[in-house]
Amino acid sequence: MGLCKCRNVTNQFCFQHKKNVCETCIITDHQLCIVKSYLSWLQDSETDPNCTLCKKPFTNDSIRLVCLDLFHTDCIKRHLNSLDKTTTSKGFCCPICKIPVMPMQSQTSSIANNVRQVFMNEWWAKSRPEKEIVIPPPVNNYSSGIAPTMQKKQSSSIRIDPDDASYKQQQPREEQRLVY
Repeated sequence: MGLCKCRNVTNQFCFQHKKNVCETCIITDHQLCIVKSYLSWLQDSETDPNCTLCKKPFTNDSIRLVCLDLFHTDCIKRHLNSLDKTTTSKGFCCPICKIPVMPMQSQTSSIANNVRQVFMNEWWAKSRPEKEIVIPPPVNNYSSGIAPTMQKKQSSSIRIDPDDASYKQQQPREEQRLVY
């Protein structure tokens, strides 16, 4: 944790300028910088200041995702549009850290709002319901006219312990069975 120039406490660190940055600083002064946690910088301060997808230097047409990874806007769109149409909405993730690209509705940061705005017209970014599993209601097929009832029955099992050649009785457990 450290203080940025705005005097905000933050754990984000600009790898190029080697200083702590808050979200406001990232947006205003570090749009094209690699920003990660300070701990990541301590573990590995070497970074490639190029787009991970195309290996070219960042330009003003770049986007920072909510995970703080940075890409050319066209590169990340091309990558996400190339995914299979049957991919669930949670499958559209950052290629580096695998965090979903689209921020949750509860995220209200400037970075999250920018991501929503940039991707709002993409087919995969539009909210779509996940596939539902529909379980039909039970059908009454009882010729006797009597529906089954639940009955509890005590049962026990025997277990062989490989270290001890003797048999051990397990605690009885309750089972539920349909009785007609």
